[in-house]
Amino acid sequence: MEDAPGEGTSWVDMALRRVVLRDGSNQQWIYLSEEAVQDAGPARGFPIVIGTPEALEIQRVLQGELPDRPLTHQMALSAIEALDARILAVEISDLRNNTFFARLVLQKADGKTVRVDARPSDALALALRAGAKICAPEDLLEQLRHEEP
Repeated sequence: MEDAPGEGTSWVDMALRRVVLRDGSNQQWIYLSEEAVQDAGPARGFPIVIGTPEALEIQRVLQGELPDRPLTHQMALSAIEALDARILAVEISDLRNNTFFARLVLQKADGKTVRVDARPSDALALALRAGAKICAPEDLLEQLRHEEP
């Protein structure tokens, strides 16, 4: 993905590889890894702990399920589209104090791009519904690589 304006950040396209749903737990897991492996090395990636409602929504999207009435993420996507905007991407932008941060990258009808802070789980649920890219900065992937045991 292109650099964000003024940030000079190199972005790496990511893919959602797995959703792990654990019965009886409020914490679920999703796993992201880079789309294209660099230099024939192993794909870099990371897990994110998310809540059960968001994990179930992501699972619904992956399975192509559409409830009879719109749920929260479907309603939010409809609202974005009704305002003549579209989701271009989700940026998993940072990791601070063991918490991931994300932004929705929206393109307005006039072509301007805006970024909206979001929890990664909500942003991913919206991005998957919209068919948008998922990306992470190169420096975050390197940071996570060096933190692995």
